[in-house]
Amino acid sequence: SGKPTPTCTVCPHLQTYVASVHGEIQSPYAVLPTPDLDGKPLAVREGEEALLVYQDAVFGQYRDRPEAKATIAETLRQYCQLDTLAMTVLWQHWLRP
Repeated sequence: SGKPTPTCTVCPHLQTYVASVHGEIQSPYAVLPTPDLDGKPLAVREGEEALLVYQDAVFGQYRDRPEAKATIAETLRQYCQLDTLAMTVLWQHWLRP
């Protein structure tokens, strides 16, 4: 009942990240999972956050914690996958006549 689930016709791979709240399509980055790390949400929604989280995993507080590094790696993989898909959509748009 209500509006149908929005679909992504430009790039079907982005469908996983399409969400609607009160009929408004949300940023695909808002749909990314937010795991807990030391009781705090690990939200990576933009490049600077990704860089800082990576720095913590390699050089910082999580460098000697394999489980935390695995959580960070998966979170960064999901963020990078979405970011790459978003760039692909832009590229496809620019290639249109």
